[in-house]
Amino acid sequence: MNTLDDHITVSIDEATGTMRFLVNDMSEKFINCDSEIKRASHIEPYNLVPRIWFHILRTLFGEEGRIADWTRTWQCYWRVNLSPVGGPVGTSAIKPRRYAIEAEVKWLAENFL
Repeated sequence: MNTLDDHITVSIDEATGTMRFLVNDMSEKFINCDSEIKRASHIEPYNLVPRIWFHILRTLFGEEGRIADWTRTWQCYWRVNLSPVGGPVGTSAIKPRRYAIEAEVKWLAENFL
């Protein structure tokens, strides 16, 4: 099985030369001070109460650090929320979280890049 960080998914606008890619460990080396990074989606708990707590904690403590890392370990069902790029909010409950991430990357590669 491929891991999420073993390749770079990229598209290049032939008219402008602008590159758009999914950020992962391999693609981070292409980021510089002129790069614009935008959130493409959220992997969030499927059920409402954990989702509310998830977003409260992420708002208070951010996307990095011990609290953010802890929220990624929750043993719950997850959904893919692609609304930041005008995509759908998932209606499927996915477990474990890495499967939701794989679904997210697949959708972004097929529909956003």
